[in-house]
Amino acid sequence: MATKQELRLLEKAFAAEIEYALERKEKFCLPFMQTKSKLAEKMVEDGLLQHAEMTVGGIHFKGYAQTYYGNMLYCMNCTDVDVEADDGN
Repeated sequence: MATKQELRLLEKAFAAEIEYALERKEKFCLPFMQTKSKLAEKMVEDGLLQHAEMTVGGIHFKGYAQTYYGNMLYCMNCTDVDVEADDGN
């Protein structure tokens, strides 16, 4: 189980990925989060985050992206989403 601090970092990584997918044509954003948090490195060791790098216009960016495991753990802890099952009718 993830701590509240870990879930906050997973949420930031998730939001960065979604923002990049939806808004990259309208504004500059990265598909990963940037942080100096020591917890992020621990989460890399735990398999929740992975190192990510990207070069844009000759500028090199480094940060952290969710792993599949981190994404699953984050989504399993999302409790404020109301999703109705489709019964096929």
